[in-house]
Amino acid sequence: MKNALNQIYSQREEFIVLGLVGRTGSGCSTAANILSKDVDSLSVMEPCLEGRPSNEDRKKRIICKFASKHWKPFFFIRVRDIITSFILDCTHDEMDYFMKENGIARGIEPLMDEYKNYFDKNKCLDIIKTDSINTLDDVQLESYLDEVCDYIISRLPIFTERLKKLVDSYNANSFIAIYQKIGDNIRKHGIAIQKDDVNVEHIYEIAKFIDSIISALRKMSKNLRDKYKLPRDYFVIDAFRNPFEALYFKEKYSAFYLIAINAPDDDRVNRLGEGLDLSPSIINKLDDKEYPKNSPLSDYSSFISQNISACIQFADIHVHNSGNYRNRDFNLLKYQLVKFVCLIQHPGLVTPSREEKLMQVAYTAKLNSGCLSRQVGAVVTNSDMAIKAIGWNSSPDDQVPCLLRNIDMLLSNNDQEAYSHYEHTNIEFRKVAYAYKEKLPNEEIIDGLNASYCFKDLQNDMDGKKNQVHNRALHAEENAFLQIAKYGGEGVIDGYLFTTASPCESCSRKAYQIGISCIVYIDPYPGIAIDHSIRSGSRNLEVRLFSGAIGRAYHQLYTPIVQIKDELEALIDKKASPAGLENLINGGG
Repeated sequence: MKNALNQIYSQREEFIVLGLVGRTGSGCSTAANILSKDVDSLSVMEPCLEGRPSNEDRKKRIICKFASKHWKPFFFIRVRDIITSFILDCTHDEMDYFMKENGIARGIEPLMDEYKNYFDKNKCLDIIKTDSINTLDDVQLESYLDEVCDYIISRLPIFTERLKKLVDSYNANSFIAIYQKIGDNIRKHGIAIQKDDVNVEHIYEIAKFIDSIISALRKMSKNLRDKYKLPRDYFVIDAFRNPFEALYFKEKYSAFYLIAINAPDDDRVNRLGEGLDLSPSIINKLDDKEYPKNSPLSDYSSFISQNISACIQFADIHVHNSGNYRNRDFNLLKYQLVKFVCLIQHPGLVTPSREEKLMQVAYTAKLNSGCLSRQVGAVVTNSDMAIKAIGWNSSPDDQVPCLLRNIDMLLSNNDQEAYSHYEHTNIEFRKVAYAYKEKLPNEEIIDGLNASYCFKDLQNDMDGKKNQVHNRALHAEENAFLQIAKYGGEGVIDGYLFTTASPCESCSRKAYQIGISCIVYIDPYPGIAIDHSIRSGSRNLEVRLFSGAIGRAYHQLYTPIVQIKDELEALIDKKASPAGLENLINGGG
């Protein structure tokens, strides 16, 4: 029976791919290092259950006990090393030109001399890149993978660090910016050094190469695994910066989970400032690159650039990593990572936390949103965390959401109830609407999509300025608050607000006014809402990042494959003697 159960869970336990995402300074590299350790090095201790333990303490005991038997270290793949391998595909002259073009002109000679050797060594990856690994016989495969492991594990990270040291010594903190530029080049052109032509087929170039490395390493023999102390088929990728690369792995592997490592912004900035000695201006530049405030798919750059905000919205699991540079305790981070790996291996070991249950409701509610730009869900509870209202961003009841409206229907005066009196009668607005229609591609290119339009965008185009008051939609939090007033619900003094995006200034003021004591959110909303509208007055309203599984991962991790009762029943030795019970009753073992 045990063999049968092991077979059932083997698909979960034998192959796991974790992708990490987080803003620079959030702790992705720290998380990857934790995941790459063996169980003894983790030092995750079972809690003491004396006194009056909480259910979360009991869950932690179950998780730690399971981890002691099932934990396996992950093979650590750094995206920056993958980018380095593309750099090493360039000729010596191309690399020399690129570095000088980016301001690295002095002190580069020693590295470029070493570059020649690494350029030759990098050729060991050609078989992976050309997808010809299946042409090798067993002896050739063993020799080749030996060379690949030595290169990926030892040589490549060393060269990346030497390159980083040189770049940053010449032009402080410019390494990250240069690698961001090279990453964009690879997604545009398939190579590190930019050229004129752009090919959409290269959008997944980095993701495909990482996937090819994973596929190659899975072919390793036990001897090679032992030689390099590699786990079997457990991989962690540090770190995703482009949402379409994360989507590539999501679509390919059911065993892939994207984990967002989140840190309070004050802590993150403190780490970058004190730990990495980054100036505020450099931190702002990093944030603008990684976390664009407005990122519509307006041109090709939208597909190849970094957008951590979009990656975080894709995340299956959110992990909290608080603490500044000098005061960091990784025990909470370790436990969260161990917990979710154990749940991937054996779903249903423990039940979700209360915050996970409530955020999952908000996450599901956001799917009701008819907003064209962003879907947000919110849940309001009382002080006991009982749900009192659910909301999502959309137009008021009985008004048609933007997703269901159509520019052709507006201009032809069909389906009149879907459009406002203003949209029907204002001549200037209708001119702007007609100009928008003329810009849309023909039916063949639009390929069956509804020709929706955002009223706010058209109105702002007409006015020649950006104005947020022209939204047709209520915000999710606002909608939830109004449900309480609309249906005569009880008060929510000292209650909780769970929202998939941190509230804007307006919703923050409303949350403060109705007596919310704690706001839990997933994705930060740009603006000054927290510092201005919440951190004000005499009340100390708590604001914190969400930690837990969400969306499809919530169901995958908490739905048992076999019910625990049935699993234990199957493991019972039906032929066992009752002597053990008698011994226990008599005070024995």
